[in-house]
Amino acid sequence: MLGKRSNRRPQQVGQYYLMEKIAQGGMAEIFKGISYDVSGIKKTVCIKKILPHISASEEFIGTLIDEAKIAVKLVHGNIAQTYDLGKVGDDYFMVMEFVDGKSLSQINKRCASLGELLPTEHLIYFISEALNGLDYIHRRTDEHGVPLHIVHRDMSPQNIMVSYSGTVKIIDFGIAKIGFKVGSTDSGVLKGKFAYMSPEQAYGDTIDNRSDIYSVGIILHEMLTGKRLFKAADSRETIRNVRKAEVAPPSTILSGIPDDLDRITLKALSKDRRRRYSHASEMRDDLIKFLHMNYPEFGPSHSAEFIQALFDDEFGKPRKDDADAKTPYLIIDRSNSALANDSQFETTGAIRVPVNLEEYMVEGERPNEDTGEDESSEAKKILPELDDKDEKTSRKFSSLWSIISAIKYQLVVLLLASIVIAGSIYHRSKTATEKTPHMASGRVMVATIPTDAEVYLDGSFKGKGSPVSIPNVPAGKDIKLEVKRDGYFSHERVITLASDGFESLSISLSPAVKPTATIEITTEPAGATVFIDDRETSHRTPARIEKISPDKEISVGLFLKDHQFWSRKISLNAGETKSFDVQMAKAMGSVSITSIPPEALVMIDHVPAGQTPMVKGELDPGQVHTVDVWLQGYETATKEFRVLSGKELSLRFVLTKLPTEAEMEAATRGSDTQPKEKKDGEKRDKEEVMEDKD
Repeated sequence: MLGKRSNRRPQQVGQYYLMEKIAQGGMAEIFKGISYDVSGIKKTVCIKKILPHISASEEFIGTLIDEAKIAVKLVHGNIAQTYDLGKVGDDYFMVMEFVDGKSLSQINKRCASLGELLPTEHLIYFISEALNGLDYIHRRTDEHGVPLHIVHRDMSPQNIMVSYSGTVKIIDFGIAKIGFKVGSTDSGVLKGKFAYMSPEQAYGDTIDNRSDIYSVGIILHEMLTGKRLFKAADSRETIRNVRKAEVAPPSTILSGIPDDLDRITLKALSKDRRRRYSHASEMRDDLIKFLHMNYPEFGPSHSAEFIQALFDDEFGKPRKDDADAKTPYLIIDRSNSALANDSQFETTGAIRVPVNLEEYMVEGERPNEDTGEDESSEAKKILPELDDKDEKTSRKFSSLWSIISAIKYQLVVLLLASIVIAGSIYHRSKTATEKTPHMASGRVMVATIPTDAEVYLDGSFKGKGSPVSIPNVPAGKDIKLEVKRDGYFSHERVITLASDGFESLSISLSPAVKPTATIEITTEPAGATVFIDDRETSHRTPARIEKISPDKEISVGLFLKDHQFWSRKISLNAGETKSFDVQMAKAMGSVSITSIPPEALVMIDHVPAGQTPMVKGELDPGQVHTVDVWLQGYETATKEFRVLSGKELSLRFVLTKLPTEAEMEAATRGSDTQPKEKKDGEKRDKEEVMEDKD
């Protein structure tokens, strides 16, 4: 059972050891494993063991090998690297980088269990990093510079991993693409996660890199809103929804989502692929700009802290399988040994046992590889078929047979030693008596760093892709070994094999030191964060950035709070130092002005700006502005205001109507009449007073 420590020893696969079953899918079992290099250094790996019914397809195996040759060449910080493809017995396996963390799907589920959405800043960072890896895949070329047109085809939250250190990795590259080809290729036959397909993929049409971008758009939409976009009760309805591609803006599903994220998401999810982002890097750039405009204090370390806190019940705690990993089962069972034809393991890179046992086996003791049977299959013939209730009895028989097998191997080794000694004596006597001696040969195994270095013997190319197994190397002869790779110093040495010998070599190439370039940047004001190729660096202006790779175009960007993002593409020559003195422009604000009634003339800072309703941008946030709103027949409205950096201020004016000429005349006549009456009254009063005096 998963999560429960097993008493069984680790199962060996070639030079890899399967330690713990992590999961099982429709195409492969997934194990956590370990491997040892030629120096005995242990490394944790992820091993995908292809299921038997899948590996039985000859078409699949041919495609698997072709894809693996490409996959092992993909080396990028946002891609889980493929190390090896091999075969042991009838089992094919792919060895990949082990990412100690959680998938985006697991992170989203954990947040949902807490009644929360994945925080926007972390989501945007995870998606932008995944897009960075996708852009590398999509633009990959072969050694001649010809585009490979690689498409992942299965971008989903399950295939985006986030390590506990905050690193984002795309997984299941290669196997997902191969899986899409397995079985029938007739129109309408679909394989993969339907809910994350592009419309063209759901129709079975030809797809390109924009299909992956669409899939990422689905992930972004769902995690912004907390709602599934196309997923329905059954697969048929899900595919129908994907083909319709009816997408509402995220903000209409969950209020508060910024307009910029609506725009980015809807562009990625355009049904017409011509309206989508052409490259993953374009969508990544938009997300990064949004992230730093809205979360200027955010850094990748914040995501690492977030993941560790989210899974604090798992992170940092000792794992039960660590003890097993320290004491791997090193006895190589016959059924798992690498004794097969040479060409197979030159292709797969699985390490072969140096001595060919078959040459020393007496008749009747030869390995049973001709019949395709092994000792375990012989045991199956002897033992009756067992059902579940006889499992305990089966284990007893299996344990007994393991003891018998171990004894048998000890006898074989003893017999081997005797035959080797006898054969050596015979060979020496035969060499002394014969005029033409037999030319013995052996094998050389070369492990290289970097792993894609080329290996040559006496100028003849022998292979690439560490380790390289070279059979039939003449013994007793000086042979020049060369290891080469572009960008590294070549390694040469002379080797001499003993008669029928084996030599294992581990060679690390030193990077060739090339002249680099330097950038010096000052800004006014100082303190701007420097970006190189849209990635944040630790540099703050004034800054001197050294060891820039020359002879290629790079993008330099500057971010300073309350200022506009500055960027420029530059190319540098080897040894060149280029200086920039940048006046950072303030991030302007804007004002939206409406009036009742509309179509009033607007003056901003005493300059005509337009008619209501209107929006005026590029306003300095540090200045007090004056707006005058004038409409014939109404009183002029005046107001002072300030804008905020990157924000839009809304102003609404209800204008007061001026009196008409008739109304003014009436008011004037009214004012003339009132004083006259008053005077007449005063006169009468005076008259009355005078009369009183008389």
